[in-house]
Amino acid sequence: MSIELAYLEPGAVASLIVPAGDPELVPPTLPAALARRLGGSPAGRRQTLGAWSVERRSARCDPFSWSAATARRALGRSALHRLVRGEDATLGAALAHVLEHRLDRAASGYAGAGSLGAWLARLDTAGRATVMSAARTWAVSVLELTHQMASWSAPESDAYYAVDRSPVTLRGRRDIVTARSLICVRAGRPSASAGAGLRVDLLVAGLAHPAGELPAQVVGVWPDAGLALGLRGSVADARRGARYVVAAAVAAGAVAAAA
Repeated sequence: MSIELAYLEPGAVASLIVPAGDPELVPPTLPAALARRLGGSPAGRRQTLGAWSVERRSARCDPFSWSAATARRALGRSALHRLVRGEDATLGAALAHVLEHRLDRAASGYAGAGSLGAWLARLDTAGRATVMSAARTWAVSVLELTHQMASWSAPESDAYYAVDRSPVTLRGRRDIVTARSLICVRAGRPSASAGAGLRVDLLVAGLAHPAGELPAQVVGVWPDAGLALGLRGSVADARRGARYVVAAAVAAGAVAAAA
């Protein structure tokens, strides 16, 4: 089995991170195959696919809307990015700067009507306080995962890869990054298809890397369930992630099914 289960306790995530050897590289045939298979859209529209799309492709997905639950990761991760880079001395100060930045963008017209900043601007003071409390809780739970990690960073955004000659863009989650490992924090509890989602995150990380390097492992963490799943990075698992992406694109109507 290439996926390892761990129960969350101090140092559990660090124990899943193995010393990195020589990195495996995304073979050049893989992005070419994705471009060939995902090239063309019957609806002529852009589509972003990621782990969530793969894990939920057979289930009904409600239209996206902002809420404290959907906003907490974006706000909390931006605050962690500022904190780890030393831009702010405390998490509270980082969260305050993140909120101010989002509201400033909305007020200046740089944020679209459906953006997080515009949604925050429409909330009253109590509503914003609720959202920022959820963001703080999320950020604290992520900080707890870094126990016993020697070195790590908090990316400001997910990884994205635009498939060549295709309307499909792939998104890979990333919340904590070490020298060769990727840690993705998820809500709820892992589903039966959680391994497929981790393979998609692995694939996108490799495709987005300038040299095509795959992470030595991808760790999915579900703090609400107290569980973590560790996937050793390999070309074989990246190829499986590519197959899951194609299947999700077909199910979403982004591309036609193969004849």
